[in-house]
Amino acid sequence: MKQRLTNDNLSRALHQTLYQRMVSFCQQYTPEFPAEPVVESWLSRLYKGDDNLHILASFDSSWQLVGHAVIDVQDHYGYKVVYCHQAHADKGYQSTLEEGIEYVEKLRSYVGAYCSCFSVTKHIKGLEKKYGYQVVRTMMM
Repeated sequence: MKQRLTNDNLSRALHQTLYQRMVSFCQQYTPEFPAEPVVESWLSRLYKGDDNLHILASFDSSWQLVGHAVIDVQDHYGYKVVYCHQAHADKGYQSTLEEGIEYVEKLRSYVGAYCSCFSVTKHIKGLEKKYGYQVVRTMMM
């Protein structure tokens, strides 16, 4: 089951677990920025009710957190862009990645965004072949 988190009891109950997942993801896949301030900013925006931030949580049948995504609707030079900062599924739950991509595409259409973007270190070929994304820039650090 996938659910968008809002400023409610579920988000607050998941806070520490979600924080740790998001920090670990940042440390591994986006080391260009310190993880803690980035994650704290996202969670602050969540608790303030920022409609442009979409934090998704995926649960198994016993309500264990098995995946998450951090998606942001941003304004770039007068154009909306849906940017997926994080999409991570625990081993054995790859369908959550597909659900996340489907969510991004529906959100892009809903808000009338110019494009949607992912920062990835894995799944590049899959995103190209299955979903039509293409590599447009390489970041070196």
